[in-house]
Amino acid sequence: MRSLILAALPALSLAIPAQSQEAAPPPLSIKSTEITRLDKVRNYSADDSLVCCAVEVLESGPDHDFVYMHILLDVEWTEEIKRVSYYGGNDIKLKLPGQTDPEEYLQPWGSMDWFPEVRTSTASINVNRDRKWPDVDNDTYLEAVFTVPSDAMEATLVIGKRDEPTVEFPLDLSGEVTELPQAGSLWDIEITGLSLADEVTTDRGSRAQSVPGRVTPLIGKLVKVDMNLTPKRDLKADRLNESNAAAFTSKHVWLVGPEGLPLALVGEARNNGGSLTLSSSNSSTTNWQGEGTSGQIERTFYFLGSGASGEYQLYFKDVNVGSATLE
Repeated sequence: MRSLILAALPALSLAIPAQSQEAAPPPLSIKSTEITRLDKVRNYSADDSLVCCAVEVLESGPDHDFVYMHILLDVEWTEEIKRVSYYGGNDIKLKLPGQTDPEEYLQPWGSMDWFPEVRTSTASINVNRDRKWPDVDNDTYLEAVFTVPSDAMEATLVIGKRDEPTVEFPLDLSGEVTELPQAGSLWDIEITGLSLADEVTTDRGSRAQSVPGRVTPLIGKLVKVDMNLTPKRDLKADRLNESNAAAFTSKHVWLVGPEGLPLALVGEARNNGGSLTLSSSNSSTTNWQGEGTSGQIERTFYFLGSGASGEYQLYFKDVNVGSATLE
């Protein structure tokens, strides 16, 4: 993937309406900028498609490109400024050459929490002043996706509240159209077990009260898959601190049977204080320090299928990451 990295750019403060003169422009300046032009973006939301096998692909069209901005912003903290917050299309816009009416400025339609997974939700800037300021000076990132005309090679990022002074940053949008890597390719997945299960005994209780349960298939067979999941790198989009992190949800893991069709996800098993539960809506985040990939996670999933003997393919997000044979 090729990205354009820019050095810090000067900000242009625009004082507008007379009634807003007492308000100051946003206390922001750019430290660095990475601009990535894209033609297509995969939607990794597990609620919008079957990520393994029928993922939704967002397309910019023949006359437009998507522009993903990864911008490190310096905040000029003061005794009075303790928090900085700017939201989406109201406070964050992109002005193309020739545009003079703020109503015409482009609004971000996408953002990113975990690389390279673009979310179809508007971008924002939210950061608090560190309690140890001025010894600790918090920066912040803007992760935003816009749709721009294919011939747009420059633009101006405009940040600020309506009817208040804004700050403007000229941006170079030139660069080749490229692709983001597939999200599943940034993990190492190892299948450690594949077996059939007649039922799963659960417990929905607490320390004070045990509430036992049982999952027994009325049709088909339960297929149990044990695995280790290890991120290959830090996947936080903001990369603001030395702590590494990566994340996924239960619906990012799928099993395809010998018949060539995905099995139904029954749930991810979690053992909480001796209580086993199954859920198809769990979220997992792993954190680790330093270089390398020490963020390994062990997980067990149950799927519903025919239970046929043969080779089973494991998909993580949009990548076939391994296979195992059920005798």
